[in-house]
Amino acid sequence: MNTIPDLLQNSVHDNSKKTAVISNEEEYSYKEIDDLSSSVYANILRYPKNSVVSLMLENSLEFIASYLGILKAGKIAHIISPNISKENLTEQIKSANPICFISSKDYASKLNSELINFDVLEVKEILSKYMIKDIDDYSNPDDFAYLIYTSGTTSKPKGIGITHKKSLFITNNIVNILGYKNSDIEVLPLPFSHSFGLGCLHTALFVGSTIILHKNAIDVENILNSITRYHATTLAAVPATL
Repeated sequence: MNTIPDLLQNSVHDNSKKTAVISNEEEYSYKEIDDLSSSVYANILRYPKNSVVSLMLENSLEFIASYLGILKAGKIAHIISPNISKENLTEQIKSANPICFISSKDYASKLNSELINFDVLEVKEILSKYMIKDIDDYSNPDDFAYLIYTSGTTSKPKGIGITHKKSLFITNNIVNILGYKNSDIEVLPLPFSHSFGLGCLHTALFVGSTIILHKNAIDVENILNSITRYHATTLAAVPATL
């Protein structure tokens, strides 16, 4: 495994019908995730390799498919929190200089119209426009995979680029130290726009386990109910949730 898309391909190869994601009580297999991400891939392949594609979505099937499709196409995923202020969004767009922006209509409305010199793609459209079977993986281990900005608590937010190689190195260590298994079912209320939440997605792809998505970390009753209903084995959370 050399790149993040390789993690998905291995899981598809090992058990394509296994449930990868549970979201809003709907279950999606690794094969379905792969097909949807390939649709995103087909929609953005025309852009230059290693260009930045901004991604602004809540925890959802659409986020996972878009993120993996961006990486399959050899682009850099600029991951933006849906809760970002318009001011910080403007600063990130100026800094990251994306070639396109993938989001929902509601979130895209936060964009400063004067700064839009890139394509704005509505996520539901690009998930259904193309369905292809055979693709080439354009990502390389030393390429940047994703770009996440710091919170800006003590200074101006800074963009941190992470390569595929670095991400897989970290993911492998997490899996080995914490003992994640293929049979695990993880409750995930952490946002993918945070490195902790995104890391949980990577570990699930790495071992081929199942994740249960939640849109926030404060609806504790919903989190506890999903643990019981799906017999979850792991919970990734921050102190406030605990």
